[in-house]
Amino acid sequence: GIGWWMIASLTIMYLASFLVGQETIQKIYSCRNEKVAKQASLLCSAMYVAFAFVPAVLGLACLAAVKSGVISSDIIEQYGTRYVLPTLGY
Repeated sequence: GIGWWMIASLTIMYLASFLVGQETIQKIYSCRNEKVAKQASLLCSAMYVAFAFVPAVLGLACLAAVKSGVISSDIIEQYGTRYVLPTLGY
């Protein structure tokens, strides 16, 4: 119920926070030339985008498992959504 505008705003804020991350800046400053620095920043950006989808995919997998009856919804209700990852491993 938060709307598409809020989702887009939070996504932009999330992606923009990577520009000042120590791990990104360290990769850029440690490069031997400008070409390698561009490649490092693009690779780092691609990795961040890929890893950003991991929590969403895990959440969707748990939702699908609960909807299909593989995992009991009682476990999620008892422990809360903070324990979705251990529940998936169960």
